[in-house]
Amino acid sequence: MATGENPTVLMCFHCGNETLMKKLATHTIKDSDKIGMDDFGDPLYVVDFVTTWDLCLCPVCKECTLTKEEWCSEDSPFSPGDKIILFPTIKRNSGKIPLKIHAAYEAALRVRRIDGRSAHCHFVEL
Repeated sequence: MATGENPTVLMCFHCGNETLMKKLATHTIKDSDKIGMDDFGDPLYVVDFVTTWDLCLCPVCKECTLTKEEWCSEDSPFSPGDKIILFPTIKRNSGKIPLKIHAAYEAALRVRRIDGRSAHCHFVEL
């Protein structure tokens, strides 16, 4: 696949922004199972299994996100499967940290890469 084709909207777990990401690379593996045989040796039915990995670049923090999508013709013949994010690992609150503290931590992660000079200029204008 050519670089930059078919951009996709994803949540970037590096910076916390949900944004349109450019696909850097795509890799697809397709496997088929032949079920049964007729009198001529042809399969009676074919089931397709497709796994696709996408490497996407966040335009905000310039970090990469790796996604995986699995599809089976038996489950959903006309719609794609659900994408899961493999990298970066998604950090979830396990319930041990109070929600307000966890929300403040997540907010701090989203702004940690902001250029200090631009943030300073923004607050001076206020």
